[in-house]
Amino acid sequence: MDDFTGAILAKGGQNCYQLIEEGGGKSEACPKEISKLTTEKEEKAKKEGAAGIDLKVGAFVACAYSCGTCPKTCEDDPDGLVKDNCSESKCEGVTDCASGIAKFGCDKLLSEISTKVPDFGLTIEDVCPKSCKACPASRRLRGI
Repeated sequence: MDDFTGAILAKGGQNCYQLIEEGGGKSEACPKEISKLTTEKEEKAKKEGAAGIDLKVGAFVACAYSCGTCPKTCEDDPDGLVKDNCSESKCEGVTDCASGIAKFGCDKLLSEISTKVPDFGLTIEDVCPKSCKACPASRRLRGI
C-alpha cells in the first residue's frame, strides 16, 4: 500500500500516480527525492526547510507499492530515514530505531525529535515497524 500513514501525500497534495507522472515515469521518478522531482518542488522545499530530507518517491513510507519497491520482509528503517537524517546532535540522541524506541517509545513523531524531518505525521513506529511489533499484515511483507 502506498503512503500507509496517509500523511505524506496529503501534505504534498498529490498521490503516487501524480508524483510518478510528474517525475517522468516510474524509472525516472521512483529513485528521486520527492522534493527534487521538479525545479518548482525543489525551490519550495528549500524555502520550507525540507530540502535535505532523503525521502524518495519509492520509499517504503511513500510510494513503494506503485514503484515496486516494497521490502520483502518487515524491517526497521528500510529507507534509512532515521539513519540518514539523524545524528546525536540532530535528533536528541536518536541515531537508529533502538535508541529512538528506548528514549521515546514507538508513538513519538519524528518531526518532534528532528527539525530535518518535515511534519508528515510519521512516528517512530512507522519507520521502525519490526522493533515496535507493528509489521503490516501483508503476506509479501511477512516473507510468505
